[in-house]
Amino acid sequence: MHWKRNFSGMLAATLLIGTMPAAMAWEAPAVDGWQEAGREGVAARFFVGSDTHIGRGGADEKVANALDVFYQVDPQADGVLFVGDLTDSGSEAQYDRLMSIINESDLGAAGKVVLSMGNHDMGGGIDRFESKTGQESSEVLDLGGITVIKMTPVGGSNYTGDYDMVKAALEQADPDEPVIVMGHHGIRDTAYVTNEWYGNYGEGTDRDLTQLFEQYPQVIHISGHSHSTLEDARSIYQDDGYTAIQDSTIGAYFENESGKVDPVTGQASTYPYDADYSSQALRVDVMEDGTVEIYRMDLTEGTYMYESEPWVFDGGNDGERPYTEERTSSAAPSFAEGSVVTVSDVTGDSMVVHFPTAAEATGDNADMIHEYWITLTNTADQSKVVRKVFSDYYKEDRQSEMSVKITDLNGNTTYSIQVEAVTSFDAISNPIVAEEDVTTGAGYVPTYPAEAIFDVDFAEKDNGADAAGHTQTVFGEPSYRVDEELNRTVAVFDGQNDGLRYSMTSEDYAKLTKNYTVELFYKPLDNKNNNPMGNTQVSGFCFEQKGGTNTLQFWSHIGGSYKTPEVDVAANEWNHIVGTYDGENVKIYLNGELKDSVPASGSMKEPPHYLFLGGDTTSGGELEYQANCEIALARVYTGTMTAEDVQKAYEAAVTPVEEPEETAVTVSVSGPEKAGQNARVPYTFALNGDVTGLKTVHLTFDIQGQGMFTDTQALEAAEGFQLLGQKKTALEDGVRYDVVLSYGLSDAEAMAELKEMLELYVRTTEQSGEVQVTLRNVLVNDGVQAQVDEAASAVHTAVSDLFDVDGDGDLDLNDIAAAQDYYQAKEGDANWTEAQKADVNQDGAVNLQDLVELAKAYLDVV
Repeated sequence: MHWKRNFSGMLAATLLIGTMPAAMAWEAPAVDGWQEAGREGVAARFFVGSDTHIGRGGADEKVANALDVFYQVDPQADGVLFVGDLTDSGSEAQYDRLMSIINESDLGAAGKVVLSMGNHDMGGGIDRFESKTGQESSEVLDLGGITVIKMTPVGGSNYTGDYDMVKAALEQADPDEPVIVMGHHGIRDTAYVTNEWYGNYGEGTDRDLTQLFEQYPQVIHISGHSHSTLEDARSIYQDDGYTAIQDSTIGAYFENESGKVDPVTGQASTYPYDADYSSQALRVDVMEDGTVEIYRMDLTEGTYMYESEPWVFDGGNDGERPYTEERTSSAAPSFAEGSVVTVSDVTGDSMVVHFPTAAEATGDNADMIHEYWITLTNTADQSKVVRKVFSDYYKEDRQSEMSVKITDLNGNTTYSIQVEAVTSFDAISNPIVAEEDVTTGAGYVPTYPAEAIFDVDFAEKDNGADAAGHTQTVFGEPSYRVDEELNRTVAVFDGQNDGLRYSMTSEDYAKLTKNYTVELFYKPLDNKNNNPMGNTQVSGFCFEQKGGTNTLQFWSHIGGSYKTPEVDVAANEWNHIVGTYDGENVKIYLNGELKDSVPASGSMKEPPHYLFLGGDTTSGGELEYQANCEIALARVYTGTMTAEDVQKAYEAAVTPVEEPEETAVTVSVSGPEKAGQNARVPYTFALNGDVTGLKTVHLTFDIQGQGMFTDTQALEAAEGFQLLGQKKTALEDGVRYDVVLSYGLSDAEAMAELKEMLELYVRTTEQSGEVQVTLRNVLVNDGVQAQVDEAASAVHTAVSDLFDVDGDGDLDLNDIAAAQDYYQAKEGDANWTEAQKADVNQDGAVNLQDLVELAKAYLDVV
């Protein structure tokens, strides 16, 4: 089971990546807006943050800003503590970037930044963390006279290996001073959202760290992992005697508890609106009298949260712990008199509910409006649909009105509507209601027969181009071969770096709500836990192979949870898999036969806009859960296939592919016969013939002459064509390109006798020799074989310095001017030793032909 697909449970807490789109732009406020904090009465001061996630878009700017702010507030800080998930995946490049940002900061240069590991950093292992950071992963430090303990989440979330170190450190610590414990995962059922995101602290075992902490009330355990908003007063917890704090995130996105919906899509979501607005941290002041004062810092707004309400408590063993479950709101929020609910965009199964925001009872943190409850009551049977949505309490500029999409309603049903505002401590406002009941439309009508909205068949387009036109991105180096059993081209993925990503849209997923079908024809090559096809991040769907088995599951996130029918597949054999959802059941078929079915209701939760073959997607569109497998075809359909439809799809998949028919269209490549060194040399690919009805073109061509051109080449589609995808494969003496173009002009415009499709630009090196460009294969439309013009299928370009007349290493106008200086010179003349540099055609004379060739070569360069 994957961590990212189950909120509760110890394995579920191993990692945290949300269903977020790519990171949005983030701008920091002016650092000068922060005032330097005084040191009077302060024994030690720390800044604490977590989840910097270097490698995610925007993280660099957020982390650099945080370090600048910390220095602005206190240049003499005793430490900056980063509590895990320093990087997005633990790669060397991410560590290098992290350390560069730290070392370029004032506090980092002073050696004040202390780092501990999170589950994301475990992707690179403990050795990489220690070698890249120069710090131990688990250790006990004395910073400003305060004991700081760093813990390591072995296996991704298990901290029990540090039990002996922690126990010894607590036994030796001053009982009148606080002890800060850095543990990336929260302790279960303590601070805000740790009921869903938590680590393994050995509860109930002989290495129970929670029982150990209860013996030492001076412990301040600070975690990240959840990314939850620090404005919520429940972010500090002291019910068990010690202090547990979740400190949000510096570099990633906000994510809170489940049970809410996204106001825009109406889908289940753990993310507050505009979740990438996030960047938060703590200022921890240990006072000389043993008191601890903790200030919450909003690094996006450039201010403290509830500055007049720092968390204050005795840091020693004997003081009271006031932040417990006994906290309450002083009063409930309220809506202004006359406030009403309105409704728009009513369909058969959804509507958008609009309402003014409520007023908090006071400005106190405990009275903060955390969420709104929207209740729709079926007037016929009094059944209720309740949707909850986060307030935007984490923003200074809050909304005066909210709009929330409500989905999964019944068609032709009348609902009454009310809205309530609720605090973190469940103080509920007076309700406001819609003045009129609302009746939904006719309801959802499924598509039949199922229609493919994503269609990749390697027999038709052996580079994996999607017939539906979704943009492809290549990860690693997937290879392609002709499978003799199937008599068709298939893709081979190595289970490590290979994957094909396709960019999807909200419009795509809107067609996959209550009825959809996913088809995969593949061969598993090992039994590791992997995804041959998927787009899941607590959402979406995927095919997942359970580790150590041949069991394949069809994961579909419907109605707030995953439904996972499964089947045993044959290893190292071709398996035709179909997963379906029809609004009532999620089913999985193998080779045309139904194998398992799981009841389900509701809609599929919209996943990240990235669909992978050969793996699954992170929230930011990176490859993970790579599969060592071969894939012949993969499709996603709007609408549900019946058992009969699945059988037909299976028969079509296993039927050997016929050789493509040929067309009268011919294709050629042209380019210069000669080129200078360091020149930008163009090659033009063209269609010749009647190209009426042209939709797509798939070109395969080689560039050979390794060492004669640089690794950087550029492709530019001609007018009317669009570059859909490209793949480069290394050859022994060059590189092979697979390029797919789409054609968008009308038939009348497509009738041109000679139609340029593509320009390839090659930059030559300083060597002399030959570059050869050879057109290998061309398929048009649905795999129809075009004719390659035998006489114009290859270009041989001689590369030398013969065009560099002035000897400056470049081909430019100065060379043409130099040649003109020697115009009409010929072999035997007194100046021939110098003049022969302008004799580019080497016929023993500098004449008009030489100037023409120079001019042509120059135009090729520019």
